[in-house]
Amino acid sequence: MPDADEYWIYEDMITRKAKVHRGNCPHCNHGTGRGHGRDERVNRWLGRYGSEDEARSARIRVPVLENCRVCMC
Repeated sequence: MPDADEYWIYEDMITRKAKVHRGNCPHCNHGTGRGHGRDERVNRWLGRYGSEDEARSARIRVPVLENCRVCMC
């Protein structure tokens, strides 16, 4: 069973932003997203990270890293 205290990053090359999510966020769904079949060449999930700090130190391809407004407020 996935851990509720895990963190994931969703990286979106179109918007040039990445967002940190908790694993149990409905937008994250433990790194599987919402199932809309986005192209992984331009959008991808990174993780499973054991802490928010670990997620924030991940190497991303975009210039902006934000918190998810649903699960990280």
